[in-house]
Amino acid sequence: MDKKLAPVRGSDVPGRRSEGATGICQPSSGVRIGRSQPGRGSPDAAAGSGSSGCPVLPPRQLRGPVLSGAAPSSIVEPVTQDRPPAPRSGPITVFFVRHGETPMHAENRYVGRTDAPLTERGQAQAADLGEWASAARLTAVASSTLRRARETAEPAARKAGLTPLLDERLVELDFGAAEGLSAAEMRERFPRERAAFEADPYDNPLPDGEAPAAALARGRAALDELADGSHGDRVLVVAHGTLLRIVACDLLGIPPRTYRTVLPVIRNASGAVLRRDRAGHWGLVAWNPPLAAGTDTW
Repeated sequence: MDKKLAPVRGSDVPGRRSEGATGICQPSSGVRIGRSQPGRGSPDAAAGSGSSGCPVLPPRQLRGPVLSGAAPSSIVEPVTQDRPPAPRSGPITVFFVRHGETPMHAENRYVGRTDAPLTERGQAQAADLGEWASAARLTAVASSTLRRARETAEPAARKAGLTPLLDERLVELDFGAAEGLSAAEMRERFPRERAAFEADPYDNPLPDGEAPAAALARGRAALDELADGSHGDRVLVVAHGTLLRIVACDLLGIPPRTYRTVLPVIRNASGAVLRRDRAGHWGLVAWNPPLAAGTDTW
């Protein structure tokens, strides 16, 4: 069943008040789509539902220092209605982009579910992406629900005159015990597990981390929906480095377990320009292109 997107407001979700001081559960901006995945047999199984009716992220999913402001304590269930599938009249171009720089990335630390903000440089990268978007003829802008992705997507959506679509399936992998650590610190704290991860990161997630196969399933589902033609033919998707590389490998027929070697570098506010043809086949148009005023918009 397809989903009909609708802005989420307190009046739209009767009876969904949280038990805390936050009042109505709602996103800070945009339209929220996607559902938490069912339990995955790992410590980061998807959120349960609290007494408010809003699925609540388990505390471990917010592991690590919150660098600015409070991490979100709830995720809003989507507003869904039946609608007929939209026919795809031609190829769909998807600009699958990593968010701008955060303080933890500037220090080469792993940041998964920590709700980190952008640095000044990251904000400048988001502004450049916005200038690019003003000429890119975008038909939709979608984003992970995490702050660093939303802050990257917002200038682009504003310049394109669009309301960003917020999808929790686009959030980064949970890195478990590795959250906030550098690679060197991991080798000191859990050398055997880090060595196994470096040998095969797909089958050997970091301790207490999310299984990459589960992340691939949710990320691929989100991309397939965003490229089904119902959001137009030029879609910007702002997500995260590891999720993006795993999903891009799968779309292109590359074994996802090789994402660290086949796609070793992904720049902030850049990523993959992908095209899906009418038969549903994906191709790579560009990798790590500059996305700023005056650059190619394909």
